[in-house]
Amino acid sequence: MVSCKRIDFLYRAVPLKPWRGWLLRRHIERCPACQARLASREEVRRLMARPEGFRDVSGLWARLEQELAPAPQRQPAGLAAARPGWQFALGLAALCAAVVLSFWLLREVRSAGPGPRVPGAGESFTLDYIRVGGEPAQAFIYQPSGSKMVFVWAEKTM
Repeated sequence: MVSCKRIDFLYRAVPLKPWRGWLLRRHIERCPACQARLASREEVRRLMARPEGFRDVSGLWARLEQELAPAPQRQPAGLAAARPGWQFALGLAALCAAVVLSFWLLREVRSAGPGPRVPGAGESFTLDYIRVGGEPAQAFIYQPSGSKMVFVWAEKTM
């Protein structure tokens, strides 16, 4: 049994057909456990097909060719059916839309300014600088919608 595991390891380790064939032949010739699992000649003869067991097979190849013939291809639906020119135009339009959206988002981020901003608060509430324990701190501002209340949370920056 240890020999079979070692042969299995060697078989998987070296993926060369001549090596694998030689290894298997040599092992099966010498291993009694593997020889016991092999079928005898009489068992193999009983499993073999005999010509008298078959009916007329003259039209077999014609039927196989008909079954294996490629099916007619249908036109793909959607964007894949579009001509290459339209595909290029759609791709270019998507790229332009992504560039415009990126610049719009960048403009919104830059216009926010360096400090925290309260949405909808306008000029009624500003926070320019906050300190905790004599050191600069990070401020988080929250204003519930429909309320004039503003929550300010400050944390020390590490």
